[in-house]
Amino acid sequence: MESPSGRRRLGAQPPSGAGRNCRPRPCQGGDGGEVDRISGLNDDLLIQVLVRLRCAGAAVRTGVLSRRWRGLWRYLPEHYFRGIAYDAVKAALAQIALPKLFLLDIDIPSSLSAEAAASLLRTAARYLDPVELSIKLYSANPIGIQMPSFARARSIRLNVNQLHQTPPARGGEFPVLERLSITNCRFDAGALISRCPRLRVLELICCRALDTITVHSATVEELLVTGEGRRLRDLLAGWTLIKQ
Repeated sequence: MESPSGRRRLGAQPPSGAGRNCRPRPCQGGDGGEVDRISGLNDDLLIQVLVRLRCAGAAVRTGVLSRRWRGLWRYLPEHYFRGIAYDAVKAALAQIALPKLFLLDIDIPSSLSAEAAASLLRTAARYLDPVELSIKLYSANPIGIQMPSFARARSIRLNVNQLHQTPPARGGEFPVLERLSITNCRFDAGALISRCPRLRVLELICCRALDTITVHSATVEELLVTGEGRRLRDLLAGWTLIKQ
């Protein structure tokens, strides 16, 4: 499975044995008693089919096709929740059966409170521990939350309108994070990035609240900053990268 940029995404292939049972199961079709050969595949193969849907809602709805498919979505190593209401996402996250995910992608269109946004991040960090994390949330009013640390994350994308983000509590780090993309957020760039000892790529997209950027880093190799006209020029004028 390839990403839009052409690079192979982390965790694109579920590991062997990710399903509940690797043995094929015969399943009778609903019409004429014919064998349902797709549902007769083992769980790992069915899970790979569901992963390629890239939609949690669609994966859940496959349960109407056959009893064999019911509940398999809970064992997917990659979960995409896009355009789904907060309560439904929260309920689904509580049902995921794998303690560690390859990818978690959440895009909630409705306005959230600070506690709701923070709760999603805490759940993702404590119970799902993804290698790739993409979070897109919206709040009608400015909200402040503390970013939890993600021990296994190699790529994090945050797009949270009206979010004022503070780094993890003392001692919290992103020990293997290589790519960090932040959109529409208010945050202390230096304080957050100092918690990322392996960061190579930094993207700051329309972060209007930033007046200057100062980063102490021995690892950052790529910087992408986007914004609007004069505001972008002023921001870049205040950019300082100190190679340690």
